[in-house]
Amino acid sequence: LSSRRYELTGIRTMETRHMLTDWRGSQSAPGDVGYGMMKGAFEAESALYDFVPEYVPRPLSFGTYLTRPDLHFYICEFVDLIEEVPSPAVWAEAAAALHKRSKGAEEQFGFHCPTHVGNVLIDNIWDSSWEAVWTHQMKSLLRQDEAVHGVDEKYSELQATFFDVVVPTYLRPLESNGRSITPCLIHSNLWPGNIKPRRSSDTVCMFDSCACWAHHEGEIFP
Repeated sequence: LSSRRYELTGIRTMETRHMLTDWRGSQSAPGDVGYGMMKGAFEAESALYDFVPEYVPRPLSFGTYLTRPDLHFYICEFVDLIEEVPSPAVWAEAAAALHKRSKGAEEQFGFHCPTHVGNVLIDNIWDSSWEAVWTHQMKSLLRQDEAVHGVDEKYSELQATFFDVVVPTYLRPLESNGRSITPCLIHSNLWPGNIKPRRSSDTVCMFDSCACWAHHEGEIFP
């Protein structure tokens, strides 16, 4: 993978032939899909930064290279991180702060633009029902899987059971018979590779989010 790097006052940007992510400050990707990925990264990280700025690199910009109109970028504050997995307590503290501070700030579930896990599209919508948003996202992910691997009859039968039986059994009771869920903002891609200790303090830094207004337990999905 060939690349060129530029150091700009603590911000690292990269120009590459393929998508390349660097947790120290940048992402870039080509084409229309790449633009959507970079826009989603900026919007998701900006949403998190609004509530937990001590745990998220400050988003700076996203856009398109002047010399490469097919190549797009996202840049953020440079954060010096330690390549270690933080303790469960510190990890949970950061996620809990995001959930608690954002709870109730949005009335509906979803997000205002698509986001991506890697190059996989998360097709976000707005809806007052968490079950509806979860179902929409899962169906979108499964359609993308079928587009790559083809349709399998048994897999399709399992999908039908999942959406017709499993999802209503577990999620519908949370929003029926007088019960309700208050949306909170979740990172939605919080695995050990996306949360690291800061070198300059005792706190951690979360990044590469796929932010979504959701049930807080949606955070454990990955």
